[in-house]
Amino acid sequence: MSKPVSDPAKLAELQKYWEEGRFKELQEAAEDYTLEYRKDLQGFLYGGKASLALKDFDEANYYFRLASGIDESNEEILLALAKIGLERKSMSVARANFRKLLEINPSNSAALVGLGDAAYFDNNQSLAIESYNKALEAGVLSSLEDSEKNTLLFKTADAYKKVGLIEEGLEFIKKYKGDTFNEALALVERDFYRKIGKESEVLSCTELLHKNVPTNAKYILELAELLKAKGEDNQVAELYTTLLNLGNLEDRTRVEVLYARANMFVSSEKYAEALQDFNQLIEIDPKWYYYQERAEVWIKHKKGKEALADYNKAIELQDSPLYGTIKSRGDLYFKAKAYDKAIADYTRLVELDASNPDGYLALAAGFRAKKDIKKAFKMYLEAELHGSLEASALLKKHFAKQVAQMREKSVAGLLPKYEKHFASNATSPILQQVFGKLWIPDMNKLILAMENELVRFSESLVKKLLDKMAQDMFLMTKEGFLFFEGTDAPLEALYKVDVESQHAVLIEAQPTKGGELSSMRLGFHDGSLMITYPVQDIEVTAKYFKAVTNPTEDRKKRLTAKQYSNTYLQSIEELISTLFG
Repeated sequence: MSKPVSDPAKLAELQKYWEEGRFKELQEAAEDYTLEYRKDLQGFLYGGKASLALKDFDEANYYFRLASGIDESNEEILLALAKIGLERKSMSVARANFRKLLEINPSNSAALVGLGDAAYFDNNQSLAIESYNKALEAGVLSSLEDSEKNTLLFKTADAYKKVGLIEEGLEFIKKYKGDTFNEALALVERDFYRKIGKESEVLSCTELLHKNVPTNAKYILELAELLKAKGEDNQVAELYTTLLNLGNLEDRTRVEVLYARANMFVSSEKYAEALQDFNQLIEIDPKWYYYQERAEVWIKHKKGKEALADYNKAIELQDSPLYGTIKSRGDLYFKAKAYDKAIADYTRLVELDASNPDGYLALAAGFRAKKDIKKAFKMYLEAELHGSLEASALLKKHFAKQVAQMREKSVAGLLPKYEKHFASNATSPILQQVFGKLWIPDMNKLILAMENELVRFSESLVKKLLDKMAQDMFLMTKEGFLFFEGTDAPLEALYKVDVESQHAVLIEAQPTKGGELSSMRLGFHDGSLMITYPVQDIEVTAKYFKAVTNPTEDRKKRLTAKQYSNTYLQSIEELISTLFG
């Protein structure tokens, strides 16, 4: 008598385990059953289904592969093996089984979706789009749970996004999104609108996300940023308040929101509200810059004592004192007429950055307030020497006579050092072509030379830059030169030839008002004078100049008017008189 191929009683027990969701017990019972009944398909199916339910994909693969040996055309087995392939990231296995399933049943929507998934996860988005759309056209949505529908629609839209088919992706979303909110789909739709620059639609999508997921901090922040750009400050403030009232908000996000709202309150001059936010910020995260910014709010609130305490705390917390904080505290002392303390802070500024004119200007103001005019004058000179136009204007207004005398004294002190070079300067072949003429910018050549640099700037900035360059002028004699850059006060300098080649000459320039030496390179190209100033490690673009005999009245006025009541070098004065006298 032959051995039976199955045991109905034991199968009934397996069925009971399955119905009751006792998957571990089912898996163990199926193992015993399949060892005894090797040709009973149902035993292997129960073992495979139990293993899938337990997400034991290796064991599930074992059972379904053995089941396939019994019935290789069984749709349930093929679908299971294909899905196991997806889970184990074996896309070739998944594709092979999905295709076998479609050969048996071309309308199997689960296989079409699965083939799309295999392509999607294998980054073959064109095939994913094709397979997903076939499944959708076959009516797969009617057989799916809501979460499964949402996932399928998201992956299809995301596949469109990944291959850059934006318009097609938007059409797909419009066709399938329906009335039910799909968070993932809304995010993809928003990304599409961002890519094509439709800001109003981006805002609408973000509002929809916030409406349907009101406790999502990320969506609140994103909506606030979009509304802030539109100037909707009241709505932004409401959103920030909503966000801060969320019970599960991380400290990092809370700090970000408090800081944004505090700055918004400052901009709208709601200083009391701004102080409250800075107080909370400091309580959560006592950073030095929160103290500094709160100090500025205290000043707006006319609370100097509190502001000073915050500046002191900010400086205490800094690894090393920062220029801006010291300057702000010094200014607070100055306003309070505590001039000695202000001067002490301003002196630290010069120690921190000796090349920044702001420290010298501040010191000058402090010394003037203390009626120490001699020291104030000296600080204004230092500020001007480091490029401050404000210092130049104040010197001209209050100390013109003293500056003129000082300039004459400076030139007298420098002349002996450079007089011995006048004769050799005069013999320079290149400089001989420069002497005795007024040189103004050759704008056509200058624009061509700077073309690669200018394209990086906005049209308005380029116009402003070129308008300033158009005001340049250059005069040179064997003793010195006068160089106007833009509308600023001119650089007058003595010089000597350092190096000369066939094409260019490098000179050492000493400003007659004193200060550091610098270098200038001059040469000729295609009939134009090329001037590079200053010559330094980072190459400065040369400027092109052409000689003129009939300058505009504005140029004549600038050449003959003096910032102070002092004369230029004698040879320069004579040249100006010869050209325009």
